[in-house]
Amino acid sequence: MSRALFIFGNDLRLRDNPGLYDACREHDQVVVAYIDERHDAGTWWMGHASRWWLHQSLKALSQTLAQLGCKLILRHGPWSDAVATLTHEIQADAVYYSARFEPWFRQLEPKLKQRLTARRISCHVFHSNTLIDPATQMTQAGSPFRVFTPFFRALDPLQQAIQLTPKPRLRPYHKTLRSLSLDQLDLLPKHTWHLKLERLWQTGENAARAQLKRWISKQYKHYALRRDLPDCATSSLSAHLRFGEISPKQIIDAVKTRLHKEPGTHRNDLRVFVKELVWREFCYYTLFHNPFLIHREINPRYRHFPYRRNAKQMLRGWQQGQ
Repeated sequence: MSRALFIFGNDLRLRDNPGLYDACREHDQVVVAYIDERHDAGTWWMGHASRWWLHQSLKALSQTLAQLGCKLILRHGPWSDAVATLTHEIQADAVYYSARFEPWFRQLEPKLKQRLTARRISCHVFHSNTLIDPATQMTQAGSPFRVFTPFFRALDPLQQAIQLTPKPRLRPYHKTLRSLSLDQLDLLPKHTWHLKLERLWQTGENAARAQLKRWISKQYKHYALRRDLPDCATSSLSAHLRFGEISPKQIIDAVKTRLHKEPGTHRNDLRVFVKELVWREFCYYTLFHNPFLIHREINPRYRHFPYRRNAKQMLRGWQQGQ
């Protein structure tokens, strides 16, 4: 009997999650887990609003899995140590997870793979949260794209076939495993300001799919002109995408379906929306090929740019909506 460990990250959904689908297809039993990342992420660890969203999204995912007879195992980091411990506990044959582009994860990943290989555990990584594997999209000269427009022309998802992965048939591991409670992850703010978020946002995979359905049915109209006004034509899908409650491929698939029904008046709104989605892709792509980007500029000419003396104060004000 073969067993696999699937680790959720920024892909908190069941549908169009190729890593989870393959794990369930290839193995007799699959343990699903989420590992707290704050120990490894350091300064990349998320802010309070994002932690609130993560708490709610994990809650929704855990409830969905429970309805299907599967328990979501929660563990503290360090990430690699938690993976090693879990694979030992269940005697796993394989580990599955979705690709991550944050520099902290890319630093730990090679050593994790070495540890697994030494124990003859196979490791399978899937690009579940981007449209492409950024390592495969290059210019004709064989170098990474540095400008958005040629990148978009090479990628243009409306011209590509979109293949979505079906919802997997889960294969639970029935022995009891140690797991933290969601509250033990300590994600919720100490004060009650987050209650305002609960009145404004619905989290989880089902909420993400419902929001896409609402927006793609009629709210996309005038997006090209009004997308920069947050109370107007925006899709409200950014946070759902951030936590992988919905995939970019699912969104592109919905847009392509809508384009077949749109008579013509608002077709450009949908095309502009796709271009904005590809901007997200380009940011991940650029970070993948330039991991130093978090510390310095890509273009050396801007390394001594004369920023205002109070730039940090202005940044904090912008971050706080002032």
